[in-house]
Amino acid sequence: MLIKKSQSGMTLIELLISITLGISAVSAIMYFYIATVSSSYTTLKSSRLNQEMGTLMSLMVNDIRRAGYDSGATSDPSKNIFSAEGSTKLTVDGSCILYAYDHDLDGSLDNNDYSGFKLADNEVFIKTGSGACDGSWGALTDSSDFTVTTLSFLVSNSMCLNTTEPDEIDQDGANGIDDFNEYDCYSLVPGSADYPIASGETVVTSEVWVVDITLEAQLSDDADIKVSFSNTVQVRNPHIAKVNP
Repeated sequence: MLIKKSQSGMTLIELLISITLGISAVSAIMYFYIATVSSSYTTLKSSRLNQEMGTLMSLMVNDIRRAGYDSGATSDPSKNIFSAEGSTKLTVDGSCILYAYDHDLDGSLDNNDYSGFKLADNEVFIKTGSGACDGSWGALTDSSDFTVTTLSFLVSNSMCLNTTEPDEIDQDGANGIDDFNEYDCYSLVPGSADYPIASGETVVTSEVWVVDITLEAQLSDDADIKVSFSNTVQVRNPHIAKVNP
């Protein structure tokens, strides 16, 4: 006697539905995996850009703050070699800043005491050695990795005090003696037509530099990833100058 055994299994429709659901599940998992990896990669690149530009800003801030330092004139700023030497005065030209300080602490003015930063061709450059903004520089950033779009230096908040005032003389002819403008050697430059100096007279000025720095950059291969930094530096060493007619 033959006994028939019943056989169970999936129909073709059930198989197709299972395959479709499986493909959908795998696709969803792959989508979220790729999205997570892509987001992590973007975050990593953004973090690297932020770290690199933050380090660059810190380097510029800390170095510019030292401008005008003379190890041999800590007790008498009037003897500062960088004050006596006119060419060493901190100068700013848009995206270029030049200054000097006593790097090797020998109390003398050497070629290596000059420094500076500038932006050119979307890269930040550093200068060591004397010269102008168009002289020889070394690159601090690589435009193949980072595109620096903005680097600016402003000294609009700097201050200059005429320490010779008050002298009870109405130099600016403003119908007042020793008014506020006569103390401010930006408003009235000693030795100019507006602030004449008598023969044999010496005017001493003290200039405190305040430098506003703006730095903006983006990834060279992804312009959507960008950072912006701004900082204000007050130079610790005032520039003391003597003006003689």
